[in-house]
Amino acid sequence: MSRSLEIKHRKLDLLWVALSLVLAVFTWCYAIPDAYTPIWLFVALHIQCAFIFAIRQPARYSTKRPLEILVTLLSLIYFLAFDVKPTSSAVLGFVGGVVTAIGSITTIISIQCLGRSFAVLPSLRDIRTSGVYRFVRHPIYLSYMVAGLGTLMRHPSLYNTSVALAGFVLMMWRIRFEERLLAQEEIYRNYMAAVRYRLIPGLY
Repeated sequence: MSRSLEIKHRKLDLLWVALSLVLAVFTWCYAIPDAYTPIWLFVALHIQCAFIFAIRQPARYSTKRPLEILVTLLSLIYFLAFDVKPTSSAVLGFVGGVVTAIGSITTIISIQCLGRSFAVLPSLRDIRTSGVYRFVRHPIYLSYMVAGLGTLMRHPSLYNTSVALAGFVLMMWRIRFEERLLAQEEIYRNYMAAVRYRLIPGLY
């Protein structure tokens, strides 16, 4: 990789660092207080992302396709569309909070397994196959879906169900075009053959 291209990538990484830190502060200060929402986990997740963006290796290639960039960004912010009116059921709120916490913890673990190969946009970096990636190929997306399901449980409504489904469709779309890019690498094709399931072992 040329020196100028590496500098360009580092500038983009620093932008992601700044954005992650801003999200951490915003989440801590302005997230809607809810007895069942693990706010501190979300803050920890943003700080973890900031750290990895600061030290990660430059990508050999990152997508420049507008549709893929749009789908990626929408899948990251779709949760802002949830209507988070307090639930009338303390039991459902508690269970939903537990499910959201499980999703958030799984996200943190999955990102840690990726380490310096972690990216937001579809990119070619070193392939990681250890940790939770031994069981499914996209544990981060699975964790996002679990967290979204927990939010839906805390705030059940037909509207929120449609928001959750839209978010799930966006993430499934991301999986498709990410795998199309990653499959250019033989090591990833071998990984796909070894780990057959994208999200749920034995099912999908």
